[in-house]
Amino acid sequence: MKEILGDRNVVLAKELTKIHEEYMRGKISEIIQKQKDPKGEFVIIIEGSKKSEKEEKQKVLNDLSLEEHFEYYKKQNYEKKEIIKKIAKDRNTNKNEIYQYFLNK
Repeated sequence: MKEILGDRNVVLAKELTKIHEEYMRGKISEIIQKQKDPKGEFVIIIEGSKKSEKEEKQKVLNDLSLEEHFEYYKKQNYEKKEIIKKIAKDRNTNKNEIYQYFLNK
């Protein structure tokens, strides 16, 4: 979870509705350190993302190489000219720079 979601706040609830009911609150990394040998029934409540869906998508696209970014839009049936415009907008750069990159490839 930590690798995918980041070190978010969580609540680890153990043995809900039982006599030994227990709650642990903290960051995922803190809970991992405290719970060395987990036994029993657990429920995990995870803090939601603080980023908007648009920001999350933007981060994913910017982590792609230019070629992967191009293929992402190509699979959505965009024309080359439109793909270059979209990549430039996503990366907040001039479309001529993106065009030149693909021209030299």
